[in-house]
Amino acid sequence: MVATTWRPAIEPPDTARHTPTPRRVLISYAHDPDEPEHGEWVRRLWEFLRSCGVDARLDLPAAGRRQDWSLWMADEIRAADVILVIASPAYRERAEGRADPNVGHGVQWEARLIRDAFYRDQRALDRFVPVVLPGQTIEGVPDFLAPHTSTVYEVSDFTVPGAEPLLRLLTSQPDTIPSPLGPTPTLPPRPATTPTDRPARRPEPARYVHNEMTGDVNGGIIIQAGHIGSVGKDGSDR
Repeated sequence: MVATTWRPAIEPPDTARHTPTPRRVLISYAHDPDEPEHGEWVRRLWEFLRSCGVDARLDLPAAGRRQDWSLWMADEIRAADVILVIASPAYRERAEGRADPNVGHGVQWEARLIRDAFYRDQRALDRFVPVVLPGQTIEGVPDFLAPHTSTVYEVSDFTVPGAEPLLRLLTSQPDTIPSPLGPTPTLPPRPATTPTDRPARRPEPARYVHNEMTGDVNGGIIIQAGHIGSVGKDGSDR
């Protein structure tokens, strides 16, 4: 019988355990026939996010089959971890109820559902994210998302550097992480100061009168002159 040494089995690393679940992201935007390039930018954003591991959802694949769009939108909004609101003049106008009711029915209904979800939990700012794509400005963000007092994410191009702040948000990779707290230093108390601890006041030098007498004492004429002075350290006048 041959003796063997037992060794624990080496298991392959469980990569799934360390890989976060991709976040489900709904892209909400307005179709605008006057700006066909805007729709192309939205499509490129969708493809770019998916290439970066973000489970981005857009209405284009769903449009390939017959849909009840009101139910589709409601389901997608409920299931989304994050909703990207893509800024444009058309989206803002329809989201704020200023558009012709016969124009853009879909986005008007979608924006209403998003607005209602936002009002239910206005502290969940990371779930309702305004995004500005190339060719657009912050003025296309609906007022209910408070674009001038909260963060707006601008995408300059569809690369990691061009979309880094948005990617960091969607993938939970913050730019700055606080350093760990160190130990609290021990600071001994200082002794209380009492009147007897105060340094003694230095005495002022004694003052005297220096007189000079001139004249004839026998003759009865005396002239006295004097001045007040002080004594130096060596006893001399100063």
